[in-house]
Amino acid sequence: MRFPSALMAPVLVAALATPALAEYHPQSEGARGHEPALNRHIRMKEGATGAQVQYFNNIITGGMECPEGSTNDEGCIYWDGWRNVFEVTLEGVTETDETELKLGVISAIGAACPGAEGFLADAAHVQVFDGHFYTLEANCPKIDAKGGN
Repeated sequence: MRFPSALMAPVLVAALATPALAEYHPQSEGARGHEPALNRHIRMKEGATGAQVQYFNNIITGGMECPEGSTNDEGCIYWDGWRNVFEVTLEGVTETDETELKLGVISAIGAACPGAEGFLADAAHVQVFDGHFYTLEANCPKIDAKGGN
């Protein structure tokens, strides 16, 4: 995935390994007991002073969907699989435009994991939570190739 230079300009690629966050956001995979396979702190020039980027991979997921009016699980579809997600907490936020903040999240992911793959070209896929916490389902091939978690 190539990142437009305009998006990368505000990010200082000083992705330093940092210790895990003391507390996870309630929507974080870390709060559910998963360990991040990647944990980086990125310093930013515009919109926010920094970003804590974490990558969680190999998360087992599953579910069930039933047609309306079904009884005793008749006609229901069950699934299971794997999920990979980046979680980003922006720090020192000065930007107020939500789309610009989402683009900053995508830039921080690109700095933390060059070559990240997924919905990185479309800010609409970035999920927004309170406390400047964002998630984006995507892959970090460099981490996944090493086995990750």
